[in-house]
Amino acid sequence: MVYTPVHRAIRRGIGQAARCGTAKKGQAKVRTIEFGVHGFLSHRFQPLRGENSLPYSKEGEAFLLSSFSNLAALYGYEPMDVSGEPFPLNISALYRQATEILAQKDKWVELLLVEDGGRIRLATTKSASTGSTLFFLPVYPLWKWMYGKKHRQEINLLLSVFAYLHNVVGIPFFNGWTYTGSRYQTMLEWLTEDDGWTDYEEHAACLSSVKAAIYFGDRLHKIVKRPYHLHVWEERLEQLPTSCEQSISIHEIAEQLYRLYRDYPTRSLADNIHPELLRPNEENRMTMEQVFSFIWDERGWLGQNLMEMVCAELNECCAADEPMAIQYFDTPQSEATHDLDFETRLYDLLHELSDILRMML
Repeated sequence: MVYTPVHRAIRRGIGQAARCGTAKKGQAKVRTIEFGVHGFLSHRFQPLRGENSLPYSKEGEAFLLSSFSNLAALYGYEPMDVSGEPFPLNISALYRQATEILAQKDKWVELLLVEDGGRIRLATTKSASTGSTLFFLPVYPLWKWMYGKKHRQEINLLLSVFAYLHNVVGIPFFNGWTYTGSRYQTMLEWLTEDDGWTDYEEHAACLSSVKAAIYFGDRLHKIVKRPYHLHVWEERLEQLPTSCEQSISIHEIAEQLYRLYRDYPTRSLADNIHPELLRPNEENRMTMEQVFSFIWDERGWLGQNLMEMVCAELNECCAADEPMAIQYFDTPQSEATHDLDFETRLYDLLHELSDILRMML
């Protein structure tokens, strides 16, 4: 799988992998695990290990059979007759049938059996997959503008946008020992300790770029984390004159993100993460912090090395923590309810914001 920063976006639906831009920053293949006929019994919940260890009770079996009936009623198919099959082969047969039918009706929906409070529940899920996109937002373009004499109102509006994405949505900065911050610290250690450079000018330039990222990134973070920027966001939107293409673009993206904020005032990326449902014992997991982050600059030696480090680590991941909407079938359901409106709107807006930041250079 090729991971790219948010270059030119190819829009995609929920769960569909996206490949953005033309610059390929390394290969990162996420390993998958194949399961046999009854693989779902060990794949989706713990501590179950196979069909013979699926907890049995007459009530639990009846509960699952009823749940599959509720699922079939919602998706419009007739459950197969499993009255002659013993438990858990009857559940396995219904699971296979449901999986095949769901794949035809909505390929982004997955079927899960979830252990919850000592009982097994049937659920469908839909994930807001990031696909092959790394949502790394460079702050250097804004920092460069902040030390100029123009664009003061645009700068303030973008500070409100950054404050929302960091303080509410939860996109981490790269200061200190956050995920991306620790990678910058690692690069600083390499450059400080490695005496094998033959091009001393290049070494000095690389060292200077890392030090600048750490120092100025920390200063910008102290500005962005102030709640004040959220309080005056609407006011800044009203005051920005849209007299040129850049001002119009910044106003449009800030307005759309403000609308998202008003619709979901406390919603963050972490709210729909459920690592306990997908391979909970897997330690090598792709986390949101690896995919969403502010960074200093995506260009040059610094940007290239950061991308290579992240992709190398993602190459070792066997599971991914991504936003997931869950619908249970304990009772009859009148409609499919996999609400990922926040995530899908956010992803598209981050693509557009990245384009605008790049345009500012």
